[in-house]
Amino acid sequence: MNKIVKRVSIFLLTIFCMGIFSVQTTAAADGVVAGVVRWDENHSGTVAANPVIYQFSLSQSGKVAVTYTFSNTNNDSGNYRFVIRDKAGNNLVYEHVGVGTHIVSADLIAGDYEIAMWHYIYFDADLIYSFVPSFQASGETVSESNANRNNEVGAASSYTVNTSRTGQFALNDDVDIYKMTLKKNGILKFTVDSGIQALDFAVKNNMDDVSYQEYGVSVGKHVYSYFCPKGTYYITFSSKNTGTYSFKASLKDIPAASLKKAANTSGKCLLVNWSRKEEASGYQIQYSTNSKFKKGNKSYLVTGNQTDSVTISSLKLKQKYYVRVRTYITDKNGKKYYSGWSKVKTVTIKK
Repeated sequence: MNKIVKRVSIFLLTIFCMGIFSVQTTAAADGVVAGVVRWDENHSGTVAANPVIYQFSLSQSGKVAVTYTFSNTNNDSGNYRFVIRDKAGNNLVYEHVGVGTHIVSADLIAGDYEIAMWHYIYFDADLIYSFVPSFQASGETVSESNANRNNEVGAASSYTVNTSRTGQFALNDDVDIYKMTLKKNGILKFTVDSGIQALDFAVKNNMDDVSYQEYGVSVGKHVYSYFCPKGTYYITFSSKNTGTYSFKASLKDIPAASLKKAANTSGKCLLVNWSRKEEASGYQIQYSTNSKFKKGNKSYLVTGNQTDSVTISSLKLKQKYYVRVRTYITDKNGKKYYSGWSKVKTVTIKK
């Protein structure tokens, strides 16, 4: 008998709890639609048993700011909720406040939203509210929406080198991905101007064998340079914080070295001197008895970018040689990528 009573008690307690939670969930999800948000205008009224809801739509990404005031006829502290949520019911802003004036702001992508206000625990006195909303567009180059976001590789926004882009991170969007195609090898100069604390970004090719990453980029302008072979790349920005950022990528050729001097020194040697390039991993000196470098070519490889001269020995007396130089950059797999050749100098071995 005791077991039966115990089971019945548990069942009744479960039903009672379900009823309580059902009421609270309904209060948060349902409500009375009072109207449409009008930017920079005052909205006011009272809330009784059900939440009051104001709807708004954003045609572009930006910041919504709301200054609101709560009071009640009993003049007590109150126990209220102020919420900004999307049409799917996801709470993006959820404030638990008492009477007084409050300010809240939210970075949001384009889409449909609601402002909802209600008692958390119902009082005899109605909630008296007033609020003034404002909106400022983020200037995002391609405005994202709840139905169209570039937060996956398959939905990446197209990006062209030498163009500027502005993006926004919002409460409902924390990743942006851009797709870029490089038609030649080169040095990618990447300029990021961030209005967001702790911005992360990465540049990776679609083969995933070229990858550069920057973490915790601070507010302000930053410049990075990466060597990128031609191909398709994905630029990914992410942050736990909201706000705007902008970036621009430019591509320049692998810097070519200038051949400054090519001269015969004693002992049938050839002295070659060139201009150094900081971006280079090394240099290749090529000399030939053929002016078009069609045959008889020999090369001398210099590792490192600090050396600017080399002496080549064991050459043929009275032989005319044609000399040129170029730089190279080595990727993380050891593959070399070369610049264009310098102008050719001619040297005859006389001693």
